[in-house]
Amino acid sequence: MDTTVFDTNLLANIVKKMLNYFKERNSNISPKVTYSHTDVTLSKNDTECYTIRVTNYGQSTNDVLLSSHKIFWKFVSESTVFENSIIATIYNWNEHTDCHEVLDLNFVQNRLSLIKNTSDKNHIDFSNQKKYLSFLLKAKLMSSEVDKFTRLVIHEIISLQQMKPDIKFTIHIDKRILYNNYVALDYDYKSSQVLATALTNIIRQSLDVTFKEKCFSMLNVENSHEVESALTVKLLPLIHDKYAFPSVS
Repeated sequence: MDTTVFDTNLLANIVKKMLNYFKERNSNISPKVTYSHTDVTLSKNDTECYTIRVTNYGQSTNDVLLSSHKIFWKFVSESTVFENSIIATIYNWNEHTDCHEVLDLNFVQNRLSLIKNTSDKNHIDFSNQKKYLSFLLKAKLMSSEVDKFTRLVIHEIISLQQMKPDIKFTIHIDKRILYNNYVALDYDYKSSQVLATALTNIIRQSLDVTFKEKCFSMLNVENSHEVESALTVKLLPLIHDKYAFPSVS
């Protein structure tokens, strides 16, 4: 598989643009929702490179192309490195079809376009959020440049926090959390997870098949592996009465 590696400053600038775009979207979120979360995850692709994924939890978009244009157009129009290439793979919750969609963002003949990706089988954990918008950049980051890249991104996040202290920002390197700012909902979120874990263990360990099936049906899940996430979605609005997961009945 071909590996495309871009300049670290260019990759950092793209990510900073995404962070600012998501910050603006999160600033316009419904007043009843007080928890917005944007995550940057670096995942080791091979011994030399990392992939970069930026995810906004809690919001999706009905116009993926417009969002992509606002984020990427300045970069693709000013640099030849993007010509005739896939810029990113996009993961989004489509509200019209009420399902997960995967799209490839292409830049061909000086035009951005979206093509449905039917081959991507990656399982993405969107942390209990029904809505999400996630960009996996096709260009990779050299392992030797990780420290420089994260310094640039953290500096931008700190600036954004000063404007919007209620937005949670995280940076992951594989499973390790490199950066995680505190927001007011964190304590209640942890409480809901503790309770969800306890209830999940009761359901998993039950020998009553009928009881399990009723629990799965009530939570709208198919197996015990999905129970904890579904319970967290239900419990958090009860524990924190000013919070609601968007579009969850």
